[in-house]
Amino acid sequence: MASLKTKEACLKCHAEQGYQEGEIRGGIRVTFPFRNSFPLAAVLVGHTGIGLAGLIGIFFAGRRLNNAYVTIRKQATLDEVTGVPNRRSFSERIEAELNRSWRDQEPLSLTICDIDHFKSYNDHYGHEEGDQCLKKVAQQIRNTLKRPSDFCARFGGEEFAVILPGTSFEDAMHVGEEIRKNI
Repeated sequence: MASLKTKEACLKCHAEQGYQEGEIRGGIRVTFPFRNSFPLAAVLVGHTGIGLAGLIGIFFAGRRLNNAYVTIRKQATLDEVTGVPNRRSFSERIEAELNRSWRDQEPLSLTICDIDHFKSYNDHYGHEEGDQCLKKVAQQIRNTLKRPSDFCARFGGEEFAVILPGTSFEDAMHVGEEIRKNI
């Protein structure tokens, strides 16, 4: 510890406290936390621990973010009531299938299914029963489609669109009739 002596410049502020030049006003002490040896191992362990904790945090936050993205994508592409793809998904898919059909010179069929008298049914039995009806129709359409490339989407209110890649008009008529019978 070193003594702190009063200098002439200090008297401008401290003269009224009775200090005079050369008197000891206090002391100054400077300490260093590390004495003879620097604890490098402790610093490395601490920083490594903090780094690992950060990586684990990033990993879990990344998983949560990915799960949120999957949920949002699902909400954006699936119809909430029926669980089949929505009109937006249909628009994306029909464009891709048209391009593929033109490129490969293969037929492409589209079938639109509409539930007759659905408004009357919905008004008479209520919206919950109407939603159940839509779910059952969507499920029957999906169950009728056999190929992975076939695609069913809710097109609007009580309308469903079915895309049948590589399917001729006659075969599409057959699939449409199967859908009607199953419903």
